[in-house]
Amino acid sequence: NEVDTEWDYGANILKSTVALVECIVSEVHGLTPPDATEVPVQFACTTDDDDSTLFFDSDASALLGKDFVSGVTRLALAPQAISPDGMINVQQAMAPGAATIVSNDVENNRKRKLTTTGTKRVLVVRVVNDVRNQKPSQSEARMFNDVFDDENNLRVRYDDCSNGALIFDPATGTNVNNGVLT
Repeated sequence: NEVDTEWDYGANILKSTVALVECIVSEVHGLTPPDATEVPVQFACTTDDDDSTLFFDSDASALLGKDFVSGVTRLALAPQAISPDGMINVQQAMAPGAATIVSNDVENNRKRKLTTTGTKRVLVVRVVNDVRNQKPSQSEARMFNDVFDDENNLRVRYDDCSNGALIFDPATGTNVNNGVLT
């Protein structure tokens, strides 16, 4: 996918055809930070080419529109909307021609192609703040169970969705207990 673009450099205008970066946008869910009432809405955009994940530098709701479907909406971005560190600048992406919703078609865009296969090690990090006496309510054993062992977990879902092509096993190492590090 390409787009004709022009950049205004004062007296000079550069016209060029650039390749767009296409990615599938997903809403990212996380834990509520301490002293916060709710998790802020966040989005990530994953490319098909090399499975890179780009994050938005601010709320992308206006850019994505009311028809946004997490994991289905495909976005095409001009390179100038992406910073060198992989952040999507929402303000630049809102400029005319910088970003386009390519597809919101649930039926024909249901699954991304699998670009990573094999057995991968996963490390679950349980962050504890001893100074403020803050820690997750889940123990290491509970986190292991939630990610690797119960009937509906990360390991089982990826195994099922990939037809056995992508397997997640608990990481090992110093101070790592069943894939969990506190």
